[in-house]
Amino acid sequence: MSAAFSISAWRSPWFLLFLLIPIAFWLWQRSRAQTAASVELGPGFLLETLPTGKRPWAWLAGLAHALGLLSLALALARPVEKVALPPQHEGVEIMLVIDRSSSMEARDLDPQRSRLRVAVDSAASFVEARTADRIGLIAFARYPDLLTPTSLDHAAVQELLQGVELVKADGPEDLTGIGAAVARAAQVLKAREAQSKIIVLLTDGQENVATPAEPGSLLPLEAAVLCRSWGVRVFPIAVAAEDPTALTELAQATGGRAFAAGDAGALQAVFATLDTLAKSPLAEPRFELRERFLVFVLLGLLLIMSARALRAGPAEVLA
Repeated sequence: MSAAFSISAWRSPWFLLFLLIPIAFWLWQRSRAQTAASVELGPGFLLETLPTGKRPWAWLAGLAHALGLLSLALALARPVEKVALPPQHEGVEIMLVIDRSSSMEARDLDPQRSRLRVAVDSAASFVEARTADRIGLIAFARYPDLLTPTSLDHAAVQELLQGVELVKADGPEDLTGIGAAVARAAQVLKAREAQSKIIVLLTDGQENVATPAEPGSLLPLEAAVLCRSWGVRVFPIAVAAEDPTALTELAQATGGRAFAAGDAGALQAVFATLDTLAKSPLAEPRFELRERFLVFVLLGLLLIMSARALRAGPAEVLA
């Protein structure tokens, strides 16, 4: 229990009516004393009606008893203190959307690693730093593949991230469907209740799936309309892309921001910037109600015991 506290509320306020009992008792005693007194009452009339040897002890005993009853009545009303808890940051919902088309095999970002490996390693560091956030993962080429919805199980996200592989070059899936991938990620985030929902898109290409030959396919800006209506921002990262204009338009349409990375170090710097931009909003203020009746119980019992001892007289108290 803290050394000092304040009462914010009462869980059982009806018990405060018990406060009338000691007041009524005092009024009753005063009425009896007034009836018995034959002289004009003054401040010391209660003392004058008591035997000389017990006047001060009886007066103190009555006061202690009344205060003890008051304290117990307050305890029965269950006082509580509203204590503010430390502020917390609300987690961000993040979907990582990573291009795995065959062009991501190029080693122009790092001679030792493909574009995909550089992207995966940078994303892994980002995931490791976002401990309070729910993170999901989509890998895409022609079609988006939801590997995991957003989750706090970052170890599982990391394992799935390291398992992302390129599609077969010139195979049926070797295209870049940015619009479909962004729309799928936004659909996952739509049901989440967090204030901040973002998509981090890593790609080295341009949309080449949404064409007249693919009815029902989504252009990136069509996916942006869905994102905007669902409160999702898109942060595209153009990995060694020659013309990131389309990605910039996608970001602006959703309230996000586009980036370009020409080498591994630049991609790490982009993720560092993203870590700053995607700050978790502060959650609603939190409070805890702490019971404070015990101090009144202890005080009440102490006062009543003191009243009993005072009524026994000084001789028995000292014995």
